[in-house]
Amino acid sequence: MDIPEEENINHSKSDGVVGVDLNVDHIAWSNMNVKGQLIKSGVFEFELEGKSSGQATKIIEAEAIRLVDLAVKLNKPIVIEKLNTTKSKVSHAYGNKKANKKMSMFAYLKLISAIKNRANKMGVAVCEVNPAYTS
Repeated sequence: MDIPEEENINHSKSDGVVGVDLNVDHIAWSNMNVKGQLIKSGVFEFELEGKSSGQATKIIEAEAIRLVDLAVKLNKPIVIEKLNTTKSKVSHAYGNKKANKKMSMFAYLKLISAIKNRANKMGVAVCEVNPAYTS
């Protein structure tokens, strides 16, 4: 279900952005100024291994709320990598079965969806960028 886009979303990057890197067990964030210089960074850690689908969803939603609340506090849009999550791209992404299971449990698309839904509700823009330009 798509949520109608909020009209009062802050798309302004004039004060900088909150850059986000999504991983199998944490969300790394960076508060960047308008020149792309790091102001502060941090990590929101979480554990999905051994959790049911419902538990994993609740954990993902809670982390999305933490991230969007940070962006609201900083009054900045969120910038995330637009990743290709086709099976052929991630089947050996971390080199072993246990890590690959974590990747599938991680539910990247679910996390992106939770971030976008919360951001829309809170008036925060989410920009997806090509990962080639994020390092």
